[in-house]
Amino acid sequence: MRSKSGLLICLAVILCMTPLSAMCLQKKDGEPSAGEESCLKETTLKVANRDLIITLHDAERIKLTVEKYLAKAKPKLKPSVPGPGEVSIDCLGTVRMGAWILESSFSAEPELRLTVRIHNGEYLIVRREIRVQQAEGQWKVVGDGRVTYHREHK
Repeated sequence: MRSKSGLLICLAVILCMTPLSAMCLQKKDGEPSAGEESCLKETTLKVANRDLIITLHDAERIKLTVEKYLAKAKPKLKPSVPGPGEVSIDCLGTVRMGAWILESSFSAEPELRLTVRIHNGEYLIVRREIRVQQAEGQWKVVGDGRVTYHREHK
């Protein structure tokens, strides 16, 4: 009797998890397809050694702030770099805005980075990074630039 009830509980858990598992495994890289809704409604990012909860609403506000900033900086923007797209939080907790990703800044400053890859070569990655901060309940752009990462030759 005990093994049957244990088996039923395990089966129920597996069946309940299947829709979430299928949603999270839709694409190999965890990135939602165009027009697909978010898997999560919020996620947690590190900001200046503390955890900051970012909701879909927060991400939309960040996107609007960055779009306004980019509209002013348009002449400097490389034509092949798209602006932020549809906002979503994937099943792994990554905040996406089209090709852009919102990340922790890993600095002592209370800021986040919105990044997009411009070039992805064998030994070189070039990204555009826009740094944003929250001040008095509003998001603002505090820095912008291209960052180059070099991979080691093996």
